Amino acid sequence: MLGITNLGLAVAAALLLLYYVMQVNVLAAATWEVRDARQQLAALREDRDTIAAHIAELDDRSVLQELADAAGLVPAGTVVYLVEPGAVAAR
Repeated sequence: MLGITNLGLAVAAALLLLYYVMQVNVLAAATWEVRDARQQLAALREDRDTIAAHIAELDDRSVLQELADAAGLVPAGTVVYLVEPGAVAAR
């Protein structure tokens, strides 16, 4: 009878140890996921700040004028619209 009790305790202890090891593994995996997510968040924040700085730079009218000049763009003259009498598009 004492041997069965000891065997039962040994099996229970082994199962508890296995459960503990599995839980530690799950916790370690979750910790790595959180670390990776924090690193990704930091990289995305850095990208956001870089883009915001670039937008602020391009928002300056003189920079826009320089870009337009470099692209060979010229100011539009007086815009003339052609108007047809009646509903031409309905035909």
